[in-house]
Amino acid sequence: MLELKVWAKESRFAEKPWLVLGKGPTFSRRDDFDLDAYNKFSLNHVVREVKVEMAHIIDIDVAESCAASLLKNCQFLLMPRIPNVRHFPGEYLTLADWCKCIPELAEMDRQERLVTYDFAHLDSDDPWTIVARYFSSEVALGILGRMGAKKVFTLGIDGGTAYSQTFADLAKETLLANGQPSFDLQFGRLCELAQQLNLELMSLAPADASPSSARAQTDPVKALPDISVAGTRPQTQADYQPLILAQAGISVPEKLQLMEQEIRQLRTNFYAASSDLQATSKELGIITDRLGWARDEIAEYQARVLDLEKNMHSMVQSKTWKLGRVFTKPVEVLTKKTK
Repeated sequence: MLELKVWAKESRFAEKPWLVLGKGPTFSRRDDFDLDAYNKFSLNHVVREVKVEMAHIIDIDVAESCAASLLKNCQFLLMPRIPNVRHFPGEYLTLADWCKCIPELAEMDRQERLVTYDFAHLDSDDPWTIVARYFSSEVALGILGRMGAKKVFTLGIDGGTAYSQTFADLAKETLLANGQPSFDLQFGRLCELAQQLNLELMSLAPADASPSSARAQTDPVKALPDISVAGTRPQTQADYQPLILAQAGISVPEKLQLMEQEIRQLRTNFYAASSDLQATSKELGIITDRLGWARDEIAEYQARVLDLEKNMHSMVQSKTWKLGRVFTKPVEVLTKKTK
């Protein structure tokens, strides 16, 4: 398997500008341009539609669904060392592990066309760790910048919340499935990366979607909107439902993806249950303390009642009390007669 930091220094491509192809609405305009004038860098499912010099896939399920196109449509395939699994960071299987169950990846590796790198969602001290906070367009720019590209065009890298009609079949499965509200988030980040990597970034075509059409760039990076964004990649999970892995037609890679997803959901539910248990235990401790205090108060009251009973009994038995009763009795009789 080729290491990005070594391969990037040794690889040679035609002296042409790079074109990054995404699934946004403007991808439908690809026939309006001479794509052969560019070295092409595809993102995710785009490799199934266009032949490219470099294809980048971040989720292993995308690699499996596009497996039939990889060998014929891309010269090199770039993937993280630990690919995402269904829009969440992978935790168990490396790219080398996935090669053992996806034949097309194994063949790409055998032909020395599979390139890997360390991927992160937060900034890293390692200059060869590729960071993407929101979308894989950031990865494309990060890789091309490290390879020395000076001018990068885009097509299908649009804002808004829609895909090109070419990818309408994926809308229900992958559209903003990482939890981000809009593709607009990528623009501020791309502007930042372009400045860091000292490259020009231009849109090849105006965006189709309405507020994003104003963002189409015909000038270098200065035309990119400077959108301030905050927050981290959401890690919400669906409610746990047991998986049925014996269903007909399911592939081994998909079984592994589902199993990792189920482990992730179980762990999330476990943490939630642990949190609830901790809160309940805390409340139970408070209630136990209050019950202890109540018992102490009841015991104290009982002791006082016993002392009072003893005092009353002693008083009744005393000669002073009896003598008092003798002197007060005539008064009581006189009072009754007066009445």
